[in-house]
Amino acid sequence: GTANMGVSMLGSGQYDFKTFTTDDGLPDNTVNTIVNDDNDALWFGTKKGASKYDNQTHAFTTYTSEDGLGGNYIYRIFKDSKGNLWFGVLGGNLTLYDGNSFKTFDESDGIKHKLMLYITEDKTGNIWLGAYGGGLYKYDPSATLRTGGTNFTNYSKEDGLSSESPSSLLHDDENNIWIGTSKGIDKFDQQTNTFTHYGKKEGFLGIETNANAVYRDKEGSLWFGTIMGAV
Repeated sequence: GTANMGVSMLGSGQYDFKTFTTDDGLPDNTVNTIVNDDNDALWFGTKKGASKYDNQTHAFTTYTSEDGLGGNYIYRIFKDSKGNLWFGVLGGNLTLYDGNSFKTFDESDGIKHKLMLYITEDKTGNIWLGAYGGGLYKYDPSATLRTGGTNFTNYSKEDGLSSESPSSLLHDDENNIWIGTSKGIDKFDQQTNTFTHYGKKEGFLGIETNANAVYRDKEGSLWFGTIMGAV
């Protein structure tokens, strides 16, 4: 996905890229995020909606707010373990697609912020969201089923976060949630419901973490991309 030249594909065993743009059916040539769904279709998040590419027909289908999305500037698409797609929308409402229809979440559901930039899922199926200026949100599907409502919990500086604008989210093998920020990293212990901060004094010399630059390797080690290199 590129800033203004559409999306490029490198086929298996090939050495030349094939580029797709608005001429091929993309709604916009800025592609912020890419994810595949459980039906082997590819989804692209653009400034003018979400576009689904069918690998069988090689056709693009565009979805916008008119189809139920919470907005058209799609910054992040995340597929959870159930195959649902979560859309983080700049200036719009968080949106869930279950394969049949779109559902948006707003203040009536407990979502007070619109810039959901980072999304991940923990080992027990909770969805975690980082909101620009809004801290951390947790969506508990099991609680939603029990109560019949929508259960989002918001965590802010008052709860121990070092910054209310997370830049990345990740869970470790013990199901702690790690939050990258401009001031270091925070660990949220779900057992004790407490945050622990790691900055320069604690040995995290990278300080400012970069957007979505996190990875858990097969040995369980956590990697963070920072303005001072990889930690």
